[in-house]
Amino acid sequence: MINQYQSRVLGPTEVVDYASIVKQAYPPQAVQSEPFIGFKILCRDLNANGVNPADRLRQIDANLGFLRGKGCIIRETSMQMPDGFWVISFPVPRSQAQQQLMNLGAVLDVFERFFGIVRQDLVEVNVSGKCTLADTENCLRGVVIPTRYMPFLVTPNNSPYRLGSVVRINQMFMMFRTRWTLKNPEDMIVLAQLLSSMFH
Repeated sequence: MINQYQSRVLGPTEVVDYASIVKQAYPPQAVQSEPFIGFKILCRDLNANGVNPADRLRQIDANLGFLRGKGCIIRETSMQMPDGFWVISFPVPRSQAQQQLMNLGAVLDVFERFFGIVRQDLVEVNVSGKCTLADTENCLRGVVIPTRYMPFLVTPNNSPYRLGSVVRINQMFMMFRTRWTLKNPEDMIVLAQLLSSMFH
């Protein structure tokens, strides 16, 4: 199932069935016992100028073999940033987040070296886990982010919460989406650990 998403650059609004991918990749007890973490990093195509966008996409699509085994996909950004791409890691259990971030780093290296597509500072750190609707406020109240990270927070426009947005997966599970301006992978891991601590 992952392969179908890795064989081409996905459109800005194309739906990815993350829930089914996680269910297929991990036994139910893993999903029940550990929060899951996903990362999303904004990149910009330095070679986009002077190239027909459709030709550029075909060129990238034809050379995505490097994604195999890395647990990552690539998506176009919205038309407000026509030369942008998101490199997105599939959600993994918290215990595998460090390894997944290394895979993501390897993908970003190839993207820059071979395509001239370079990472920007905007990153998403998304955490998901068991949290009923009634428990949402309690879960979020349990998150403590050290003051030194707060200048890097990108405050969401359309959320009642300061740190990010709640996305319900179903009655029992929730995802919390946060955005930051970060360069250092270590900071991403620290924030992922802190945010995922809301799921007990």
